[in-house]
Amino acid sequence: MSLATGIPNRRGIQFTTASSKSRVVAAVLMLMTAGVACAGERQSVRIGEMIIVTDASIWHSERRSEEDVILHPVGDHARRHDAVRIFRRVGGNLADCLGLAASTWREETYSEPRSHAIQIGGRDAIEVVVHTRCRNATPPGSMACVGGGGDLYTLELVNRVTSCRAYQGVLFADPALRDGLFAGITLTR
Repeated sequence: MSLATGIPNRRGIQFTTASSKSRVVAAVLMLMTAGVACAGERQSVRIGEMIIVTDASIWHSERRSEEDVILHPVGDHARRHDAVRIFRRVGGNLADCLGLAASTWREETYSEPRSHAIQIGGRDAIEVVVHTRCRNATPPGSMACVGGGGDLYTLELVNRVTSCRAYQGVLFADPALRDGLFAGITLTR
């Protein structure tokens, strides 16, 4: 049958001209590739000796400098997790982590930072958690530090509660997203 006749095809779809069919095919292809990463598509970013491999359907990376990258959750994940800033501090060591957390989340709103040992990229690391002094439920600040190649790498949640009385849209972090992010990190030295 000719597409120009306007007679329905076997699926009941009616095209009046060949160009209509071309437009439909083009529109479908555009929707399929419209900048949305496919689940399972991997992306990587390198900061010094650290390589971070993430799922592109969960994280989008924004490089701010050679030592500074922010990973933004995408789609529905953005409602479950704040962005994560990964920063390389040349010549730093794990002992600096508590002081960095204390200066990041100020004492007026946050309590004393508490740390515990974790593993990142197969290396000993420290996670520092600071809770707010607010009476209502507010998410804690979190920073993880790992050494590699003589440098200190920090992974911190980009969330700050500046007042206990104002809503600021800060999220409670999703542990599964955090663990998935940490699992994708390797250090070459």
